Amino acid sequence: MPMRRAQRPLSPAAVAKANESVRNQTTPPGRRLDPTSPEDRELRKAWMDAYVVAGGEAVEKRGDIPLKEIKSPCPNDIKAINDLIKAGKNQEAVDKASDVLKSLGFDLSKMKNGTPTYDSTLKGVYGVTPRKKDPEVRVSDLALTDAPTLLTTIAHENRHAQQWAEPEKAKKMGSDARELEAYFEEIGNEDRFNVDKSMKDSNRKMAEKHYSNLSPAQKDAYKSEYERTVGPVPK
Repeated sequence: MPMRRAQRPLSPAAVAKANESVRNQTTPPGRRLDPTSPEDRELRKAWMDAYVVAGGEAVEKRGDIPLKEIKSPCPNDIKAINDLIKAGKNQEAVDKASDVLKSLGFDLSKMKNGTPTYDSTLKGVYGVTPRKKDPEVRVSDLALTDAPTLLTTIAHENRHAQQWAEPEKAKKMGSDARELEAYFEEIGNEDRFNVDKSMKDSNRKMAEKHYSNLSPAQKDAYKSEYERTVGPVPK
């Protein structure tokens, strides 16, 4: 049965009104809703109703699982990407990884050509997304370490491309909120992509850094997803 989740970026004003609407319905009053608990299902629905009424935007999901989280990459696709990387066919590897992500439900339409461009001159970063609508996303040799790294890099940069589809909203979010959402994308998919422990640890450190830099209102807006995706919020 289709359900809803809040569309990113969240509206801090709508979050505050939605929180207030369910504050006295929890035990104890003011307890944060558990995003995975069956006991909180009706309150989560009430919260989302209030969020939308207050002007927040929502998108559909299936049950408690976002649609794109249902499938995992085919082992043959992972092998194909790795083979292209080993053969030095870097742009072909990038295009194949983009096709795999699309098959999993990722919408890459907000980046130019629906796939990143391999850039051998890009150093010190995995990828770059220009801060404008329809950006030409570029990925580096670091991103082409292996298939899991390439998939998670494209997913990260794709989140930025989606953010910059609405430039004014993206600017208002600020760089830390934009980066936090992109790391949510990576962390939420790392088991599907089978990324290694060092990248998992790095992603969590970066998520913690960007969350810590948010304004109090933004921290409140992102706290629930942080706890669900990353773990306990930093003190």
